[in-house]
Amino acid sequence: MQNSNAPIFPENQPVVINLSGNEQAFAIASIVMNVIGLCMMSLFPTCNLPFAIVGAVLAFLAWKDPRQRVWSVIALSFSAVNVIFICIVLGYLLLIVAGPEMMEYFRNL
Repeated sequence: MQNSNAPIFPENQPVVINLSGNEQAFAIASIVMNVIGLCMMSLFPTCNLPFAIVGAVLAFLAWKDPRQRVWSVIALSFSAVNVIFICIVLGYLLLIVAGPEMMEYFRNL
């Protein structure tokens, strides 16, 4: 009779992670997308949001491979910088466009 507390899988066998083999390509593509997004920031300040989103998704896909984790962290940090720049630019544009009306609205409260 088997012991009911025995583990299902033997402890000495390595854990197998199913990788698609594209994780390195995902990591490189993520960094490229984020760099393109940062370059697009100088031309069209609000158009780099799709690049940041696609870069973050590709970085998360590359995260599965332990050898690509450093590249994934770099790509995710680039995505975060892209999103922060987008927020700063949109806030600045909002102040320029709606600044006087917003100030008048808050004075009348």
